[in-house]
Amino acid sequence: MKQASVFFFTLLFYLAPCFGQALTSRSHNFTLDLPNGYQLVESNQKDRFLFKNTLVPCQLQVSYDSISTFENTAKACESIFTQLVAQHKDIPFFWCEHEAQLSTFTFMQAVEYSGWMLVLKLKDCWLSVIAYSETSMAKICEPIIISSLDSIFTGPLSFYVPGPVTTCLYQRDNHFEEVSIMFDKQPLTFYMHPIDAEANKSVVEREFSVLTLSTQSGSILQAWQRYYRTIFRDSWARLQSFAFEIKNALLKKGILQDKSAVLKVLAEHVQHFSYIRIPDGTDFVDLVTACTTNTGDCDTRCLLLNIILSQLGIKNALFISPEFGHALCGVDIPLSGAQMSDGKTNYLLVETTAKVEPGLIASDIADERKWFVTNLYGLLNQ
Repeated sequence: MKQASVFFFTLLFYLAPCFGQALTSRSHNFTLDLPNGYQLVESNQKDRFLFKNTLVPCQLQVSYDSISTFENTAKACESIFTQLVAQHKDIPFFWCEHEAQLSTFTFMQAVEYSGWMLVLKLKDCWLSVIAYSETSMAKICEPIIISSLDSIFTGPLSFYVPGPVTTCLYQRDNHFEEVSIMFDKQPLTFYMHPIDAEANKSVVEREFSVLTLSTQSGSILQAWQRYYRTIFRDSWARLQSFAFEIKNALLKKGILQDKSAVLKVLAEHVQHFSYIRIPDGTDFVDLVTACTTNTGDCDTRCLLLNIILSQLGIKNALFISPEFGHALCGVDIPLSGAQMSDGKTNYLLVETTAKVEPGLIASDIADERKWFVTNLYGLLNQ
């Protein structure tokens, strides 16, 4: 057991400041940005790793097999279910050009267990991620289990698409709807899939449940950062048409190359949103709803602004203060005004709920010690 623990830490690799408890295989090119609470309890120090979560009574197993071992994902899944003598339901799909299968299952030992399994066909191996708990505890464990399986990255493209579980459960077809809003005092028309708001909301609610459980751990800061990163990741592709049409509007206005002017227009847009808070616990309007209805509170508006800036190629970060109950957007633009740093970059601070110029914040929230930064997913922010 001691050897397994030592080996586990050779697998931990902080890809960038944005990753917290990340399990990475350099040789197979994948990363799991896991929720808090996982500890390795068993390993063959080669291709089988079993973790237990200290926050909820669930287990997570990560394994990989040579690509020549199985013909397809169905065969890879069946090999595991045969060992467990499990009953299962399967959904085959594709994610980031990988053949994949998502399964739910139950099996008996002393008591009944239930769980979820994801199998991906990578370039040189079959990656299996399986998580389960006693069926009586499934409702409590399910948010962390699904979040764990949904947290996989397999290369640059995967930073910009929803995770595999969300992709599978909320599959898009080719039917997109036209949406029109006012942007910079002009109509802005873009396209959104009807399922996007529901999918994005489900990620927000799931990750809020994970965040709530993580308050029991000693790594609440990392849990908050992961919460916002995960919503950012799920929202990116859903908002591409929105950001593209904003880019076109800025180009027509003749200011696309002027980052200061771009920031001013974007800040004014979100500052004029209707202030809405969600009373059901998450207190966060999903970003699809926010951009299509011009609504949301401070962290919703900031994260939406983060995505637009990122898609326009402007480096940014999210600053959160639990003590002040507030969020600010940080932008890497050399203007005078209030700034905060992530240790590498000084970011100009942008208010999204007060109608003020970028760089102006209230003096009573200016204590930098009471803020933390979240560097969001994506190569732009590495």
